[in-house]
Amino acid sequence: SFRKFPRSRKEGKRETYSRREHNTNHGGMNEKHGKGRGHCNGDTWFIRFLAWFFGGCADLVVNHAWKLMIISTILTIICTIKIPLTKLTNDISDFTPLDAPSYAEWRRSQNFFQEGIQANTIYAFVTAKDGGSMYTIPKMTEAIRAMDTISSKFKMETPTGKLAFEEFCRAFCLINEPLRTFYSGMRMGETMGDNETDLDLGYPDSHVMGIKSHMDPYLFGVKIAAKRNGKTEVIPTYDAPDLNTEKPLKNNIREFKLVVLNFKSELDPSISKSSIEKWEKGMVKYFQHSFNSSLVDVTIFAESFITAEVVRAGLTLLPFLVIGFIIMFTFSAVSFAISGMALNQLGCNKMWLAFYGCATPFMSCGVGLGMMFFLGVRFGTILCVTPFLILAIGVDDAFLMVNGWQQITAARRREDLRSATVESELYHRTREMLIETGPSVSITSITNCAAFAISAYSSAPEIMLFSIGNAVCVAIGFVFQLTVFGSLMVILGRREIQDEFNARSDVPAITQSETDCEKQPNPLDLAARIDSIKFENRKKKNGLTTIAHKILRTYCEMLNNKLFLGGVMVFMVAYLTLSVIGTMRIKPSLRPEKLFLSDSPFAKLFAARQEYILPSYGVLWIYVFNPGNIWEPKRRALVDNMIYDFESLPNSVGNYSTKLWLRDFEEFAQANPDLLTSDMLDDYDDDSGKSKTVSKYQQLQGFMGWPENSYWRGFLQFEPQEN
Repeated sequence: SFRKFPRSRKEGKRETYSRREHNTNHGGMNEKHGKGRGHCNGDTWFIRFLAWFFGGCADLVVNHAWKLMIISTILTIICTIKIPLTKLTNDISDFTPLDAPSYAEWRRSQNFFQEGIQANTIYAFVTAKDGGSMYTIPKMTEAIRAMDTISSKFKMETPTGKLAFEEFCRAFCLINEPLRTFYSGMRMGETMGDNETDLDLGYPDSHVMGIKSHMDPYLFGVKIAAKRNGKTEVIPTYDAPDLNTEKPLKNNIREFKLVVLNFKSELDPSISKSSIEKWEKGMVKYFQHSFNSSLVDVTIFAESFITAEVVRAGLTLLPFLVIGFIIMFTFSAVSFAISGMALNQLGCNKMWLAFYGCATPFMSCGVGLGMMFFLGVRFGTILCVTPFLILAIGVDDAFLMVNGWQQITAARRREDLRSATVESELYHRTREMLIETGPSVSITSITNCAAFAISAYSSAPEIMLFSIGNAVCVAIGFVFQLTVFGSLMVILGRREIQDEFNARSDVPAITQSETDCEKQPNPLDLAARIDSIKFENRKKKNGLTTIAHKILRTYCEMLNNKLFLGGVMVFMVAYLTLSVIGTMRIKPSLRPEKLFLSDSPFAKLFAARQEYILPSYGVLWIYVFNPGNIWEPKRRALVDNMIYDFESLPNSVGNYSTKLWLRDFEEFAQANPDLLTSDMLDDYDDDSGKSKTVSKYQQLQGFMGWPENSYWRGFLQFEPQEN
């Protein structure tokens, strides 16, 4: 319609006047409403506030574009440098809610140890390289060698100097001794034969030279010989008859696939966490690269190694940031180019907008995460996901701002701008663009920031950290979108407007009088004709603009088609229905192996756990506080009833799997009564020459004085009074 000429001089006067008034109201300097677009007095206070706020943002970016770019770049560099200098830290417990029962149980269990004592556990998983049974003397020799190496080779920094495990382990130094006894029995069986009366390499208990050893905590993937239907068959332990009621066959072990070594210690509180990590990592590195064995593999399961592998898995995300940036930049550049051609605004500046549209979210992540680390926030690997989210949100805002600028530019090119200057026109377009797109950018940023802020109340430390990091980066991304990306649009927009003004100056000046209106072309039509000529030239050159218009026209026609809209509604109903059903069926779970890479040593470890350990049993630790005098019959009955209740649970393996110092002590006292007398305990009455009465406490100390029973000291805490 803007190409239509007036049909009469009178009508022409009226149309020219109305257009000039329209141009005045939307020019660079508005006489009625001040700068930029005026707003009706009927607007709500919130609309007026948005116009005032984003108008102020326009003042800032137009007048200080280069300053904002330089300041933001310097701030980004400083904060981003802090990121690689911050140590990545993770722990399996970071994914556990702080109010989870396991946390309460763990905190309660720590009360069992003396004040300040640090309980530390390392496991060594020994498997055969050929995937076969470990029940051979050469392979068990390697397992014992690994056990001795861990006990004596690696030194930990302590206040009293460098000490090996066997020097600081306290009560648990000989916890793996049953395995050594079992190995000695294997050697005896090789020389004496299985008929040796004092030798029973059985499962779950073995007997070697009168020493009973529980083997089920150390051997997994076990197959035993058992009676079935009057025949002897070799079956897995989980398929065996009830080992609690039927006496196992002598020397019933036929094979086992996995040997687990336990290295428990009670560390002095003065030992630093860094010393513990260094000791554990040295052990892991040795068995990964320096332990030479052609028969077995040894995998160390230590807390620091778990953390290192989780961190390594998180770092694999970093290369994908570059890939994601390239993909998003390519998509943005193509999209901006297509929209630029459709609106006759294609230029090199679109490539810069596409680049900074993707770079600005990364800048906000660098500033946000860097500031958090400066404030002492932990650097968890889950924060490596944050840039991906911020990139998607930031690019979306960039699309809104660029599209708003293009629409405003297309409208302004149809108006008479001869009275405007480059700066006034730049301010007008920037202000209009921010007022039009600012609320949309604000809504997406505020809602995303609020959603992450609410998630920050999650009780899982890792989710809390992730949510806080995202909320901070989204907030900074919003500021950077208005300032950094807005400043870039001002810098590039100034050049674009200058080119437009130069193109208009090449057209001869037009003087239009009231008496000669029909003879002279309207200034608006001339400006439109300039755009039309450019459009025709571009269409003749490549024809892409025509294709773009056809695509958009077809899309708009589809949106106006009732049949198409009906199909969309049906699809949305089906989509939402399936989404709700799927959501209701989701079973939340976090499997430990999903935290590690496929080439991690833990992949093999978890496979062994799944195949050999879990089919046998899972371990339940029970801490009994304030048991009192358990030798008192009534209290002892309460303890026995409690143990019986646990052993009677539907999925309980049974009483043979229960490891209780009290049972071993009483069995030892019954089998060896002479070893717990006052004579054997060297406890005499010097005055009378008669033996003292031996207390239960003294007998218990004597029982734990034997090497094979010494590890039970770690399962007991005594009152200061000996009785």
